[in-house]
Amino acid sequence: MMKLTDQGSLIILDGSKGIIWNSNSSRIGVKPVVHLLDSGNLVLKDGNNTHNILWESFDYPGNTFLAGMKLKSNLVTGPYRYLTSWRSPEDPSVGEFPYWIETHGYPQIVTIKESRILYRGGSWNGILFTGVSWQRNNRILNFSVVFTDKEFSYQYETLNSSIITRLVLDPYGNSQRYLWSDTKQIWEVLSSLPTDQCDEYALCGINSNCNINDFPICECLEGFMPKFQTKWKSLNWSDGCVRKTPLNCLHGDRFLPYTNMKLPDTSASWFDRSMTLEECKTMCLKNCSCTAYANLDIRN
Repeated sequence: MMKLTDQGSLIILDGSKGIIWNSNSSRIGVKPVVHLLDSGNLVLKDGNNTHNILWESFDYPGNTFLAGMKLKSNLVTGPYRYLTSWRSPEDPSVGEFPYWIETHGYPQIVTIKESRILYRGGSWNGILFTGVSWQRNNRILNFSVVFTDKEFSYQYETLNSSIITRLVLDPYGNSQRYLWSDTKQIWEVLSSLPTDQCDEYALCGINSNCNINDFPICECLEGFMPKFQTKWKSLNWSDGCVRKTPLNCLHGDRFLPYTNMKLPDTSASWFDRSMTLEECKTMCLKNCSCTAYANLDIRN
Protein backbone atom coordinates (compact mmCIF):
# COMPACT_ATOMS: atom_id res chain seq x y z
CA MET A 1 0.00 0.00 0.00
CA MET A 2 1.25 3.49 -0.86
CA LYS A 3 0.64 6.37 1.51
CA LEU A 4 1.36 10.10 1.48
CA THR A 5 2.37 11.42 4.91
CA ASP A 6 1.49 14.83 6.30
CA GLN A 7 5.20 15.70 6.16
CA GLY A 8 5.25 15.23 2.40
CA SER A 9 6.89 11.82 2.06
CA LEU A 10 5.68 8.90 -0.01
CA ILE A 11 5.87 5.56 1.78
CA ILE A 12 5.05 1.99 0.79
CA LEU A 13 3.72 -0.30 3.52
CA ASP A 14 3.66 -4.09 3.72
CA GLY A 15 0.70 -6.14 4.95
CA SER A 16 1.65 -5.43 8.57
CA LYS A 17 1.86 -1.69 7.84
CA GLY A 18 5.62 -1.75 8.19
CA ILE A 19 7.48 0.75 6.00
CA ILE A 20 9.40 -0.98 3.21
CA TRP A 21 10.19 2.16 1.19
CA ASN A 22 10.31 5.89 1.88
CA SER A 23 10.88 8.72 -0.60
CA ASN A 24 12.75 10.61 2.15
CA SER A 25 11.97 13.96 0.58
CA SER A 26 14.25 16.64 2.01
CA ARG A 27 11.66 19.31 1.27
CA ILE A 28 8.50 19.92 3.27
CA GLY A 29 5.35 21.14 1.57
CA VAL A 30 1.91 22.32 2.63
CA LYS A 31 -0.94 19.94 1.77
CA PRO A 32 1.29 17.79 -0.47
CA VAL A 33 -0.25 16.12 -3.52
CA VAL A 34 0.96 13.35 -5.84
CA HIS A 35 0.55 13.42 -9.62
CA LEU A 36 1.40 10.69 -12.11
CA LEU A 37 2.25 12.61 -15.28
CA ASP A 38 1.68 11.34 -18.82
CA SER A 39 5.47 11.06 -19.12
CA GLY A 40 5.48 8.38 -16.41
CA ASN A 41 7.06 10.71 -13.87
CA LEU A 42 5.53 10.37 -10.40
CA VAL A 43 5.72 13.85 -8.88
CA LEU A 44 5.18 14.98 -5.28
CA LYS A 45 4.22 18.67 -5.12
CA ASP A 46 3.36 21.36 -2.62
CA GLY A 47 -0.44 21.66 -2.67
CA ASN A 48 -0.27 25.44 -2.24
CA ASN A 49 2.39 25.87 -4.92
CA THR A 50 2.32 23.20 -7.62
CA HIS A 51 5.54 24.59 -9.13
CA ASN A 52 7.33 23.55 -5.94
CA ILE A 53 8.33 19.93 -6.61
CA LEU A 54 9.22 18.10 -3.41
CA TRP A 55 10.23 14.80 -5.00
CA GLU A 56 9.99 13.11 -8.42
CA SER A 57 10.62 9.58 -9.57
CA PHE A 58 12.64 10.70 -12.62
CA ASP A 59 15.42 11.65 -10.20
CA TYR A 60 15.70 8.01 -9.15
CA PRO A 61 15.89 5.79 -12.26
CA GLY A 62 15.44 2.05 -11.84
CA ASN A 63 15.95 -0.21 -14.83
CA THR A 64 13.97 1.97 -17.27
CA PHE A 65 14.94 5.15 -19.16
CA LEU A 66 11.92 7.19 -20.30
CA ALA A 67 11.59 10.27 -22.50
CA GLY A 68 12.30 13.36 -20.39
CA MET A 69 14.48 11.48 -17.90
CA LYS A 70 18.13 12.48 -17.55
CA LEU A 71 21.16 10.31 -16.94
CA LYS A 72 23.83 12.37 -15.18
CA SER A 73 27.46 12.12 -14.18
CA ASN A 74 29.65 14.55 -12.27
CA LEU A 75 32.97 14.97 -14.08
CA VAL A 76 34.88 14.66 -10.79
CA THR A 77 32.89 12.26 -8.61
CA GLY A 78 31.37 10.15 -11.41
CA PRO A 79 27.86 8.84 -12.18
CA TYR A 80 25.04 9.76 -9.81
CA ARG A 81 21.92 9.20 -11.89
CA TYR A 82 21.95 5.96 -13.88
CA LEU A 83 20.06 2.76 -14.66
CA THR A 84 20.46 -0.41 -12.61
CA SER A 85 19.26 -3.82 -13.74
CA TRP A 86 16.83 -5.96 -11.74
CA ARG A 87 18.24 -9.01 -9.97
CA SER A 88 15.94 -11.27 -12.02
CA PRO A 89 12.81 -10.87 -14.21
CA GLU A 90 10.69 -11.39 -11.06
CA ASP A 91 12.92 -9.61 -8.52
CA PRO A 92 13.20 -5.79 -8.87
CA SER A 93 15.94 -5.45 -6.26
CA VAL A 94 19.30 -4.08 -7.42
CA GLY A 95 20.99 -6.38 -9.93
CA GLU A 96 24.53 -6.80 -11.27
CA PHE A 97 24.57 -4.27 -14.08
CA PRO A 98 24.64 -0.47 -13.94
CA TYR A 99 24.26 1.53 -17.18
CA TRP A 100 25.84 4.95 -16.86
CA ILE A 101 27.91 7.76 -18.31
CA GLU A 102 31.57 7.00 -17.67
CA THR A 103 33.48 10.26 -17.17
CA HIS A 104 37.11 9.12 -17.17
CA GLY A 105 38.60 10.79 -20.24
CA TYR A 106 35.89 11.82 -22.71
CA PRO A 107 32.41 10.75 -21.47
CA GLN A 108 30.85 7.60 -22.94
CA ILE A 109 27.86 5.35 -22.26
CA VAL A 110 28.81 1.99 -20.75
CA THR A 111 27.29 -1.09 -19.15
CA ILE A 112 29.31 -2.31 -16.17
CA LYS A 113 29.69 -5.64 -14.42
CA GLU A 114 31.85 -6.03 -11.32
CA SER A 115 33.69 -2.74 -11.98
CA ARG A 116 34.64 -3.62 -15.55
CA ILE A 117 33.14 -2.45 -18.83
CA LEU A 118 30.93 -5.07 -20.44
CA TYR A 119 29.56 -3.06 -23.38
CA ARG A 120 30.12 0.48 -24.66
CA GLY A 121 27.55 2.69 -26.33
CA GLY A 122 30.42 4.85 -27.50
CA SER A 123 31.11 8.56 -27.11
CA TRP A 124 28.82 11.47 -27.93
CA ASN A 125 29.63 13.18 -31.26
CA GLY A 126 27.09 16.01 -31.11
CA ILE A 127 24.31 13.93 -32.68
CA LEU A 128 24.46 10.43 -31.21
CA PHE A 129 26.57 7.94 -29.31
CA THR A 130 28.92 6.41 -31.87
CA GLY A 131 28.41 2.82 -30.72
CA VAL A 132 24.59 2.79 -30.88
CA SER A 133 24.16 1.98 -34.57
CA TRP A 134 20.35 2.25 -34.76
CA GLN A 135 20.52 5.93 -33.75
CA ARG A 136 22.02 6.73 -37.17
CA ASN A 137 18.71 5.90 -38.86
CA ASN A 138 16.52 7.17 -36.03
CA ARG A 139 13.43 9.13 -37.09
CA ILE A 140 11.37 9.06 -33.90
CA LEU A 141 13.58 10.45 -31.12
CA ASN A 142 15.63 13.55 -30.45
CA PHE A 143 18.74 12.97 -28.32
CA SER A 144 20.43 15.79 -26.45
CA VAL A 145 23.35 16.31 -24.13
CA VAL A 146 24.30 19.08 -21.71
CA PHE A 147 28.05 19.12 -21.20
CA THR A 148 29.41 21.67 -18.71
CA ASP A 149 32.65 22.03 -16.78
CA LYS A 150 31.04 20.12 -13.91
CA GLU A 151 28.74 17.47 -15.36
CA PHE A 152 27.47 15.56 -18.37
CA SER A 153 23.76 14.81 -18.73
CA TYR A 154 21.90 12.92 -21.45
CA GLN A 155 18.22 12.68 -22.32
CA TYR A 156 15.85 12.05 -25.21
CA GLU A 157 12.41 13.24 -26.31
CA THR A 158 9.96 11.76 -28.78
CA LEU A 159 9.41 13.70 -32.02
CA ASN A 160 5.69 12.90 -31.90
CA SER A 161 3.46 12.73 -28.83
CA SER A 162 1.87 9.53 -30.18
CA ILE A 163 5.22 7.70 -29.88
CA ILE A 164 5.55 5.65 -26.69
CA THR A 165 8.97 4.18 -26.07
CA ARG A 166 11.26 3.08 -23.26
CA LEU A 167 14.79 1.79 -22.80
CA VAL A 168 15.08 -1.14 -20.38
CA LEU A 169 18.25 -2.59 -18.86
CA ASP A 170 17.36 -6.26 -18.41
CA PRO A 171 18.69 -8.57 -15.63
CA TYR A 172 21.38 -9.89 -17.99
CA GLY A 173 22.93 -6.50 -18.84
CA ASN A 174 21.25 -6.06 -22.23
CA SER A 175 19.74 -2.64 -22.95
CA GLN A 176 16.62 -2.92 -25.11
CA ARG A 177 14.67 -0.13 -26.76
CA TYR A 178 10.92 -0.89 -26.87
CA LEU A 179 8.30 0.83 -29.00
CA TRP A 180 4.59 0.50 -28.29
CA SER A 181 2.51 -0.78 -31.23
CA ASP A 182 -1.06 0.49 -31.14
CA THR A 183 -2.00 -1.90 -33.93
CA LYS A 184 -0.72 -5.04 -32.20
CA GLN A 185 -1.17 -3.75 -28.63
CA ILE A 186 2.29 -5.02 -27.67
CA TRP A 187 5.76 -3.68 -26.93
CA GLU A 188 8.05 -4.34 -29.91
CA VAL A 189 11.85 -4.45 -29.60
CA LEU A 190 13.27 -1.63 -31.70
CA SER A 191 16.93 -2.23 -30.85
CA SER A 192 19.16 -4.09 -28.43
CA LEU A 193 22.70 -3.67 -27.14
CA PRO A 194 24.75 -5.77 -27.55
CA THR A 195 23.65 -5.99 -31.18
CA ASP A 196 26.16 -8.67 -32.13
CA GLN A 197 29.51 -10.15 -31.08
CA CYS A 198 31.38 -6.98 -32.05
CA ASP A 199 29.71 -5.14 -29.16
CA GLU A 200 31.62 -7.26 -26.65
CA TYR A 201 34.13 -4.94 -24.99
CA ALA A 202 37.72 -5.26 -26.30
CA LEU A 203 36.86 -8.45 -28.22
CA CYS A 204 39.54 -7.80 -30.83
CA GLY A 205 42.12 -6.21 -28.54
CA ILE A 206 43.98 -2.98 -29.25
CA ASN A 207 44.78 -1.49 -32.69
CA SER A 208 42.10 -3.57 -34.40
CA ASN A 209 38.66 -3.34 -35.93
CA CYS A 210 35.61 -5.60 -35.65
CA ASN A 211 33.20 -6.12 -38.54
CA ILE A 212 30.45 -8.68 -38.00
CA ASN A 213 30.08 -9.15 -41.78
CA ASP A 214 33.68 -10.32 -42.19
CA PHE A 215 35.35 -13.62 -41.35
CA PRO A 216 37.22 -13.54 -39.18
CA ILE A 217 35.37 -10.62 -37.67
CA CYS A 218 38.55 -9.05 -36.23
CA GLU A 219 41.28 -7.46 -38.32
CA CYS A 220 44.32 -5.34 -37.52
CA LEU A 221 44.35 -1.71 -38.56
CA GLU A 222 46.56 -0.81 -41.51
CA GLY A 223 50.23 -0.91 -40.53
CA PHE A 224 49.60 -3.37 -37.69
CA MET A 225 49.81 -7.15 -37.32
CA PRO A 226 48.56 -9.66 -34.72
CA LYS A 227 50.64 -9.64 -31.55
CA PHE A 228 50.43 -13.43 -31.38
CA GLN A 229 49.80 -15.02 -34.78
CA THR A 230 48.95 -18.48 -33.45
CA LYS A 231 46.32 -17.20 -31.02
CA TRP A 232 44.91 -14.87 -33.68
CA LYS A 233 44.48 -17.73 -36.15
CA SER A 234 42.65 -19.73 -33.47
CA LEU A 235 40.18 -16.80 -33.21
CA ASN A 236 41.55 -15.57 -29.89
CA TRP A 237 42.01 -11.87 -30.63
CA SER A 238 42.19 -10.47 -27.09
CA ASP A 239 45.89 -9.52 -27.29
CA GLY A 240 45.22 -7.27 -30.27
CA CYS A 241 47.73 -5.98 -32.77
CA VAL A 242 51.15 -4.32 -32.75
CA ARG A 243 52.93 -2.07 -35.23
CA LYS A 244 54.75 -3.71 -38.11
CA THR A 245 57.28 -0.88 -38.00
CA PRO A 246 58.10 0.83 -34.68
CA LEU A 247 56.97 4.45 -34.45
CA ASN A 248 59.97 6.83 -34.43
CA CYS A 249 58.01 10.10 -34.07
CA LEU A 250 60.19 11.94 -36.58
CA HIS A 251 58.97 14.33 -39.25
CA GLY A 252 56.78 12.77 -41.92
CA ASP A 253 54.29 10.99 -39.63
CA ARG A 254 50.72 11.02 -40.87
CA PHE A 255 47.29 9.71 -39.92
CA LEU A 256 45.01 7.32 -41.79
CA PRO A 257 41.30 8.24 -41.77
CA TYR A 258 38.72 5.73 -40.52
CA THR A 259 35.01 6.46 -40.94
CA ASN A 260 31.69 4.95 -39.78
CA MET A 261 33.27 3.38 -36.74
CA LYS A 262 32.60 3.42 -33.02
CA LEU A 263 35.28 5.58 -31.43
CA PRO A 264 37.75 3.53 -29.36
CA ASP A 265 37.44 3.50 -25.59
CA THR A 266 37.86 7.15 -24.62
CA SER A 267 38.51 6.59 -20.90
CA ALA A 268 42.23 7.30 -21.41
CA SER A 269 41.73 10.12 -23.91
CA TRP A 270 42.29 13.86 -23.61
CA PHE A 271 39.97 16.48 -25.09
CA ASP A 272 39.59 20.23 -25.57
CA ARG A 273 36.20 21.40 -26.78
CA SER A 274 37.59 24.77 -27.90
CA MET A 275 39.96 23.23 -30.45
CA THR A 276 39.32 22.77 -34.15
CA LEU A 277 39.97 19.36 -35.69
CA GLU A 278 43.10 20.70 -37.41
CA GLU A 279 44.43 22.12 -34.14
CA CYS A 280 43.82 18.75 -32.50
CA LYS A 281 45.76 17.03 -35.27
CA THR A 282 48.69 19.43 -34.87
CA MET A 283 48.84 18.89 -31.12
CA CYS A 284 48.63 15.12 -31.53
CA LEU A 285 51.56 15.14 -33.96
CA LYS A 286 53.68 16.90 -31.34
CA ASN A 287 53.08 14.13 -28.78
CA CYS A 288 54.56 10.72 -29.56
CA SER A 289 52.14 9.00 -27.16
CA CYS A 290 49.16 10.42 -29.10
CA THR A 291 48.10 7.82 -31.65
CA ALA A 292 44.79 9.14 -33.00
CA TYR A 293 42.47 12.13 -32.99
CA ALA A 294 38.78 12.71 -33.75
CA ASN A 295 36.15 15.42 -33.98
CA LEU A 296 34.12 15.88 -30.77
CA ASP A 297 31.16 17.45 -32.59
CA ILE A 298 30.27 16.54 -36.18
CA ARG A 299 27.24 18.82 -36.47
CA ASN A 300 29.20 21.57 -38.21
